[in-house]
Amino acid sequence: MRLGAAAARSGLRRFFHECGARPIRRNQWRYSSLAEFTAIDRPEFPDKGFVDLGGAREWGCKFVHWYNHNHCHSGIRYVSPVQRHDGADVAILAARHDVYLKSRQRNPARWSRHTRDWSHVTAVTLNPERESVVTAASRSRNTQPLAA
Repeated sequence: MRLGAAAARSGLRRFFHECGARPIRRNQWRYSSLAEFTAIDRPEFPDKGFVDLGGAREWGCKFVHWYNHNHCHSGIRYVSPVQRHDGADVAILAARHDVYLKSRQRNPARWSRHTRDWSHVTAVTLNPERESVVTAASRSRNTQPLAA
């Protein structure tokens, strides 16, 4: 018996819920289910759902590995969560900043303003009500953005 797309999505929601992606309030699914939407948009996601629970679990494990090791997240300046967690993002972002600066020096006409901000993101949150906490923590570290 094949599981339908709606069942597959609700299964994903349950899967991510069990992994800790749980909203505090009902309207926070838009923040905490980004991984769910990314999963559904993946080309490997079966159009007609999963054949069985084992297949769904196998796909889910592969997806979680890809999401954490290969998928670059815009909120952390296009590095993977593993790179961020391991601290490798600092060197990666510094190297990107250098590439942009050198490119700007070689061809200044290409740049109308400053380069992209490749500074290390000091704090990350999915909960908008905590933005004031994140802003305060970021200011206290006296960090400057890496932008020319």
